[in-house]
Formats: sequence, C-alpha cells, structure tokens
Amino acid sequence: MDQGVIQSLKSHYRRLLLKIVHFSDSGGEIFSINLLDGINFLHMAWQRVSKHTIFNCFQHGGFLN
Repeated sequence: MDQGVIQSLKSHYRRLLLKIVHFSDSGGEIFSINLLDGINFLHMAWQRVSKHTIFNCFQHGGFLN
C-alpha cells in the first residue's frame, strides 16, 4: 500500500527540485538547498499527492472493498 503513495510523493518532489534547479541556473554556480528548503519542497510535494492516489493504494492493498 505504501509503495504507491511513496512513489507519487518522490515523483512530485523530484519534479519540484528539478524545476527549481532549472530556473535557478545562474552561470555555472553550484546549486544547493538547505534543510528548510528540503522540508518546504517535501511539504509542497505532499500537497500534490492526490486523494485519489491514496484511495487507490488503500484499495489495492486490500483495506477497502
């Protein structure tokens, strides 16, 4: 059951991170994020995981009829 939810969360997190890296490309400077940025990206990614995805994962795991 967790695999689908975790996969969706990771996918959204990676998209956010790549979008930020792409738009902040500033002439060869090293891009870095701090812990607060990572937590904020994780929060935004979790908000993008849909209720439908969670419902389907519970259903696939056998918790719902």
